[in-house]
Amino acid sequence: MDLANASGAQQRIAQAWAECATTAHSAKHFDEAESAAHRAMDVYRSIGDEAGSFECSCLLVEVALARGSARKMKQLAGELRAMSPQAGNKA
Repeated sequence: MDLANASGAQQRIAQAWAECATTAHSAKHFDEAESAAHRAMDVYRSIGDEAGSFECSCLLVEVALARGSARKMKQLAGELRAMSPQAGNKA
């Protein structure tokens, strides 16, 4: 498998984990959502996909909000602000 195909496969893996995270969040399975979002983020980071990593961070903020964890939400929001220029966002 060449590098482009390997990167494409990793992208699809990250997208699948992100979809799992979104589905779990929608079903209010927050532990599973958090775990899947972290897995997706790890893969996105490994392939240098800053936008994908940013989206996973947003989902983690949503999980923290749903859990009522203000401290975790503030921490994650700060990380998002720090990431936003690299991901092409002006949050």
